[in-house]
Amino acid sequence: MSDDERSGKSEETNKPDEQQMGLTRTSPAGILAQRVGRRIEIVTRLLKTDPATHWLSIRPVNLPAGMSRSFGGTGCVWCPPGQFMMGSPTSERGRNADEVQHEVVLTRGFFLAETECTQGQWDKVMGGNPSSFKGSERPVEEVSWEEAVKYCRNLTAKQFAEGILPDGWEWRLPTEAEWEYAARAGTTGARYGELDTIAWHNGNVWSQTHPVKQKKANAWGLYDMIGNVWEWCSDRYGEYPTGSVTDPMGPGSGSLRVSRGGGWCGVWGTRSASRSWGAPGGRLSSLGFRPALSSIR
Repeated sequence: MSDDERSGKSEETNKPDEQQMGLTRTSPAGILAQRVGRRIEIVTRLLKTDPATHWLSIRPVNLPAGMSRSFGGTGCVWCPPGQFMMGSPTSERGRNADEVQHEVVLTRGFFLAETECTQGQWDKVMGGNPSSFKGSERPVEEVSWEEAVKYCRNLTAKQFAEGILPDGWEWRLPTEAEWEYAARAGTTGARYGELDTIAWHNGNVWSQTHPVKQKKANAWGLYDMIGNVWEWCSDRYGEYPTGSVTDPMGPGSGSLRVSRGGGWCGVWGTRSASRSWGAPGGRLSSLGFRPALSSIR
């Protein structure tokens, strides 16, 4: 063997093991190794802090409906993939013309906060409290759609930095279809229970909001889906389709945003199918929101 050959052999032998195997940072194998390492790091961190959430780091899984989990103090329930009839039949009392009944198929599960975002939760993420009716366990209100979206983004960043959320998951507003699917929790009537048992409305509320979780939850463990405050959804307001749709996200254009669930100031909106809408910058003392958590779509 010549000196040059021996020199080349020596240089190759002295390269780090990763380079000898083709695992440079920019090689396909190297990029894959970095991603796997990141996944392992996330799983290890989550197992140390909250073993109930470690499976989120790989892929969404189909848990039973209503399975509860807490993420940094925000209690949530799992809403699995499924299908349901959205809207209301023409025979439903109090029905509005924009509630055209149609089939919806949801192919992806998601977590939904078990309560409306409280003033205490808002203050921890955003600082301050814009609400008219003060109380840390009351729902936050007087927040616009734009501010609710900002809260979700800030909460995502905060919990990712704290190691609570893995890559690829985010807090967001639920779509209108997700909201109604979760509110119904398998029911098909106007409400998921007797009105006074499940909701704060203007017949029992004394013109104010009330602390969350004081009324009966639906079958999946979600509180105040009807009554207390209206809840912003991500969708623009528009007409429903007449046929079956899969994973709808609302109209692609429009100036108004949807809210659902009814509030303390009236009875007319306290049905699972009832819809309202408002400008994304608008605020009301009867309007709040409830965040959802899912893998990024």
